[in-house]
Amino acid sequence: MARLGQHFLRDERVAERMVELAELGGNDVVLEVGTGDGFLTRFIASTGCRVVTVELDPFLARRAREALREYPNVTVLNGDALSLDLPPFNKVVSSPPYYISTRLLRWLSLRARPELAVLLLQEEFAEKLTAEPGEDRYVLTSLLIRSCYRVEPQFKVGRSAFSPRPKVTSRVVVLRRREDPMTPPESLVDVLRRLFTLRRKKLARALKELGLSCPPELEGLRVRELAPEHLPVLAAHLADELSTRSPPERS
Repeated sequence: MARLGQHFLRDERVAERMVELAELGGNDVVLEVGTGDGFLTRFIASTGCRVVTVELDPFLARRAREALREYPNVTVLNGDALSLDLPPFNKVVSSPPYYISTRLLRWLSLRARPELAVLLLQEEFAEKLTAEPGEDRYVLTSLLIRSCYRVEPQFKVGRSAFSPRPKVTSRVVVLRRREDPMTPPESLVDVLRRLFTLRRKKLARALKELGLSCPPELEGLRVRELAPEHLPVLAAHLADELSTRSPPERS
């Protein structure tokens, strides 16, 4: 039975191919989100890199520590990987629970920013990462990931690769950090979150509903057509607009 929504990888060839795609060496420090029982962890650790693997379920974390005792290069942590104070890492290799996919990908794009990530995701979610601006599948996570990474879809993974079997197929995706990833200010990210609830509307109209104006050069776009190259223009415009507003009076 799945614990906390996890479906445990059981296909050795899938694990081997994920590790190959991660291009691991002895100097790498790899984060794995969702240790499970340590199946994928063993393949990562066998490359000689240091592994920090995080499991939310305390029962599974204890089980994984026992199973991974022979690997001194593995540290098993119990907790929420996206909230813990983690040691530095430069790569991610993970088959995370499907339910944390959005949180994980936004955390990778806005905060963690490893140089390379190899992730086994639900295929429908992976399609959002490869969607082009303007497409129906293009969402805020699509924009944030594309602002930071080059997305390289890899191979499909069938239901039989997991235990228990999920109801959907999965896909391995590689994320390579761009040489000059954009770092959107928190104020812009907050506006983007609200804009993408109106993603089918024209950007100018959606901004107006938020009490903001639109940069002239972006007025013809719909929200879901925003691309990474548009973000510096939008960020600069919003910074200028917000800086001219008087702070609210204190009572």
